[in-house]
Amino acid sequence: NIELGQSRQRFEASVDTSSPALWIPSSKCYTSLTCFKKNIYKRTADYEPDNDESPLEVNIGYGDPGNLVTGLVGYETLRVGTSRTLQVYGTHFMEATSIPAGDFYYRPADGVFGLGFTSEHLKIAPPFYTMLDRGLLDYSIFSYSIAGKHGFLYLGGFDEGRIDVRSLQYHSLTDDPKRWIINVQSVSLMEFNNTLTELCKSWCNVMIDTATAFIAAPADALRAIASSNSMQYKGEMMQIPCENIKNLVQIKIYIDRQMTILNGNDYVIQVGSECALTFVESPDGYWIFGNTFMNKWYTIFDVGSRMIGFAEPLLSQA
Repeated sequence: NIELGQSRQRFEASVDTSSPALWIPSSKCYTSLTCFKKNIYKRTADYEPDNDESPLEVNIGYGDPGNLVTGLVGYETLRVGTSRTLQVYGTHFMEATSIPAGDFYYRPADGVFGLGFTSEHLKIAPPFYTMLDRGLLDYSIFSYSIAGKHGFLYLGGFDEGRIDVRSLQYHSLTDDPKRWIINVQSVSLMEFNNTLTELCKSWCNVMIDTATAFIAAPADALRAIASSNSMQYKGEMMQIPCENIKNLVQIKIYIDRQMTILNGNDYVIQVGSECALTFVESPDGYWIFGNTFMNKWYTIFDVGSRMIGFAEPLLSQA
């Protein structure tokens, strides 16, 4: 949760490592249905503008122009409750005046707390970088873990009490300046006859994204997953009878020396009596590891060293 302004307007913000901006729906959002479902930000008498009313836009759909959030520059005191409450005076954010009626319409969050890399094209300073510039954080690191339906964000380091420190391994980012992308050695299916079907060979690029619920993969990989599970991929989420979860093949992911095993119950979502695989087609043909993968790890994002670390969560803290 975050709070904005001296009146401490409270919002639930989704942690998003694919976006650098903090944005919240504005009371000036008149035409987007999404805004009517969310808590909205209202400027109050104590609002102190920085005289910048220029428009902003942030993409929440990996390059799809139909997924642009647009708005105005906002300027308020930000309070973030993580391991401790951080108070950041004069924080820039975006008052969203138009939000597309897509996936975000159904999310419980009001807005987004962006933790992607900043760029010279962004007109506002992301809160994380503002905190670093003002000496509010000990390290240029943040970490994220998932327990059930909730995510836990730690700014300025990581919580050693939540992880098996001996299991922690770091992996360097690629040269992509904007996204948290690492090289993954392999992604493969363990067939029932003990043969491996490779979905990703010889180090493929994978984006680690806290805002993606599932795993996004190229269409060829989805067809292979479907075939190995006696299904067909038809461009939509693959549904299965819930009683067949135990029959799904195992998926193995190698990142350097770290192995992640996804059993059937790890990559299936159940809604009522319906079950579906948590794999979707990537919008740009590359891999995105979202919560389906991150459920297995405590993830550390090192901004200064441009690395991502994965550690096994302690069972008592998972």
